[in-house]
Amino acid sequence: MPNIDTRDDRKINEAEIFYFSTKMEADLGQICNLACKALQLNKTEWEIAKYLKMTLEEKIPPKWDVIVGKAFGAFITVDARNFMHFKIGRTYFVLHKL
Repeated sequence: MPNIDTRDDRKINEAEIFYFSTKMEADLGQICNLACKALQLNKTEWEIAKYLKMTLEEKIPPKWDVIVGKAFGAFITVDARNFMHFKIGRTYFVLHKL
């Protein structure tokens, strides 16, 4: 039987980062903290993405693309200098600063 992670992602406060651009390094901690807060305050992936996008655009302007989910496929073109991919628990985040 496979080992299934049943932890509630809202109770996890650390991120596993797969990729981030060095240009975003100064904001890395703040972005991960905002993602944790988004998980704690919202229930659906859509609400999490909306909250995170609105908060990032307020705190680290100008605009952001935010993709959130436990499973998704993506085929996107981004500027690698403004891109970040990480997960908190079983929830994955793809962020692109425009």
